[in-house]
Amino acid sequence: MKLNPINLLKISSMKDKFIQRHTKFPLFLSAVKRAGLEEGTLISFKVTEPDGHVIRSNILLEKEDIELLRQLGDLANMD
Repeated sequence: MKLNPINLLKISSMKDKFIQRHTKFPLFLSAVKRAGLEEGTLISFKVTEPDGHVIRSNILLEKEDIELLRQLGDLANMD
């Protein structure tokens, strides 16, 4: 996978603005990282649309999933 430096700068700026709007989310992610993700951890997702419609899903982490999340976290912290 090739990473375009211009896109990385754009994403970095978008990430900074996201963090400014949602200040508690990085704290949540830090707490999850400190607790450590283990194989067998269940991550649940819930999205509530403005009309009240709810969509739910979850994933049961496998070893490869944890490595992917670790790599994505490293990529997100490149600044």
